[in-house]
Amino acid sequence: MRRLDILLAGISLLLILFLGTRCQKKNSKPSREFSDKEFEAEVTRHSNDSVLINKVFQVAGWKPTADGIAIFNYDTQDKNILSEYSSETSNLIQSGLNYGNGPGEYVAFNPGESGNDSDMLSYDIMRQSMFIYDMSKVPFSVKAQYKLPTDEDGMTNPYTYISQVDDDNFLMKFDSPDKSEWHYVNTKDNKILWRYPNPNRKVEYSYTPYDFMQSISGKTLMVAYKYMDLIEIYNITEEGLVPVRTVGNNQDQADISDYDDLEYRYLSVTSDGVNFYCLRSNDGDETGNVIESYAVKDGNPVNKYVLDRDIESISFDKIKNRLIGYLPKQNSSVFYIWDWD
Repeated sequence: MRRLDILLAGISLLLILFLGTRCQKKNSKPSREFSDKEFEAEVTRHSNDSVLINKVFQVAGWKPTADGIAIFNYDTQDKNILSEYSSETSNLIQSGLNYGNGPGEYVAFNPGESGNDSDMLSYDIMRQSMFIYDMSKVPFSVKAQYKLPTDEDGMTNPYTYISQVDDDNFLMKFDSPDKSEWHYVNTKDNKILWRYPNPNRKVEYSYTPYDFMQSISGKTLMVAYKYMDLIEIYNITEEGLVPVRTVGNNQDQADISDYDDLEYRYLSVTSDGVNFYCLRSNDGDETGNVIESYAVKDGNPVNKYVLDRDIESISFDKIKNRLIGYLPKQNSSVFYIWDWD
């Protein structure tokens, strides 16, 4: 289990315990059927380019932009949380956002997923605020700011990830000491429209062994579990999540004596609008070179892609139709590029 994930899990747990958040509404866990992974083909891909940045990041999140790559950095010693680098020259285009107690600064920074390709989303639980930054211009600017939902005591709910669905609605991943669920939040009214329980979380364990990545394309949600060989696809409706397909199995590692020994299954998820792409771990470690693709429209398995190098995370560049993979080096950061068709 990578050190940064351990640190983040510890920070999240402390926040959760500090906030003491509880939801009163009770939900029964949905029933589901598990499907096998039957891909149409196995395709080998060779990287045809790369971007080398002579800096080491504690990457919280990143995505391609029109001119390069935007990176969220967890490193509190770095004055800039958000930076953008040119994909042509590897030079810094712009940077900003700081940790601190001043206006526009972050006390507890968390990354999220924006709905627009040119935007970056982040939030601060301690400040009860969420921001969307427009990266299409230099310098980048705050496109929108929202207040996060709170409990009956006025404390921010313990959200561990937030994805934007549309201009006003967001799907917020809720993890407390005894349960995990999704909140569908209308930020215009600052109201939780519905709650949907995570079907795998067991109340007697921490959320860590059940942690996952999520990505939204249109009104379809992809969920890939970090420590379970499990993929879930849902439709997002005004009434709740509707299961479309569940692939793999729900065997977990919750009984492990030390969470430092958890073995990875999935590392990263992204979408090109037609398919979701899920990066698998190699042998339970923090890198991999196998990508599983699933159709956005119905969740069916499409292809298995074998890359020519290991990476830690992926993102799809819809403008240039290419997959980009991130790999940290000892003194630099490399973003490998695969042309897609």
